[in-house]
Amino acid sequence: METLTLHIAALNLPGLNAVAIAEAYGCPAFRADTPADLYEAFQKARTVDGPVLIEFQIDPKLEPLPI
Repeated sequence: METLTLHIAALNLPGLNAVAIAEAYGCPAFRADTPADLYEAFQKARTVDGPVLIEFQIDPKLEPLPI
């Protein structure tokens, strides 16, 4: 049976642009669409003195971790 995360809080927020929100608050932010992008974003983040946001997609079929 295929499970989607459609009704799990914070996992389905269509239209949310976390990078734009972070940048609006002055926080450096990067979006990673591929594993290579993620590697590059981590490399850039390591050069920043302070908080950084890295946004990336997860598989919507993943089940949440048990609490």
